[in-house]
Amino acid sequence: MSVFGWIVVHQNVGDGFDWDLFWLDYKFGFGEISSNFWLGLERLHLLTLSQNYRLRMEVEISSGGWYSAEYWYFLVGDESSRYQLTADDYEGDAGNAMQRNGLSGKHDGMKFSTPDFDNDDDLGVHCAGNAAGGWWFDHCYDVCITCMTSHSYMNMALQTSRMMIKPW
Repeated sequence: MSVFGWIVVHQNVGDGFDWDLFWLDYKFGFGEISSNFWLGLERLHLLTLSQNYRLRMEVEISSGGWYSAEYWYFLVGDESSRYQLTADDYEGDAGNAMQRNGLSGKHDGMKFSTPDFDNDDDLGVHCAGNAAGGWWFDHCYDVCITCMTSHSYMNMALQTSRMMIKPW
């Protein structure tokens, strides 16, 4: 689905969807575009490899406010890199949680982990297993919009979240 040129790659409408899914689910995608949805890591890799993309994350917190974070450079590596994330050049009002050189960012440069495929940098904890969702974890997370145990963004409780990409 495309919204004003943006390709929706993730959507969580906050109805209790179970994001605690396996590697192959996140690799190939799941859900319904009109509801809870994940485009798929393989598609994200192929799209971001084909040309330059930027990422926009929109979050609605439980109190009703909407916030956004945009990264003007977004790339997802191939499966052999465990779909390693590159997110750079932040702007927005949601806080810079993804970019490693940001205020407290821990996700840029990380590999994707799922409950059955632990690729995070925390040797003592399986972040995806504990958080009940797939994400680019380091020593767990500042943001995880697919995690059921703490569906949050920079310590804000989320109601709705969306990730979109757009070529530039």
